[in-house]
Amino acid sequence: MKEALILGCSDRKKGFSGPACLVYDGPLWKIVRNSLPRVDLFCLSALHGLIPADRRIEPYDLRLVQSTLTIPQLGNQWIELGLNSYVNIYTCMGQDYAALLGKAAAHYSRSERIFRIGEPGDGIGQLGQKLRAWCRRKQGDVPNWIALCLNDGN
Repeated sequence: MKEALILGCSDRKKGFSGPACLVYDGPLWKIVRNSLPRVDLFCLSALHGLIPADRRIEPYDLRLVQSTLTIPQLGNQWIELGLNSYVNIYTCMGQDYAALLGKAAAHYSRSERIFRIGEPGDGIGQLGQKLRAWCRRKQGDVPNWIALCLNDGN
């Protein structure tokens, strides 16, 4: 069963360019790196929009409120990344990011199986606990993003 996880980007970033899964250094990204859930991993970035976790990025400083992302841009990325081919899509991110992604998904997603990890208004600690529990349930074969991130991190 093809499943995806979309995390919001992080204001904490490591000081080097590399795969997004290694550059983002916030608590949720650390949980995912430590847990290695067996799903395809994507990011909703204030700068880049929707990107795969293995995409190389430079560290940047941009908040969503400063971003120029549009619903059509995110929708096109949703389609280009093949997110409509996933059986289940899970999201874990702050309220602003979730609202933006929800608007794009409402217009461009053909999946009715989009699930949010956490509740609106959950703080980072609550999101982290729920993400950690979710990751424990998603063990299996190693997806490509893990190998790419681990190889690139050496």
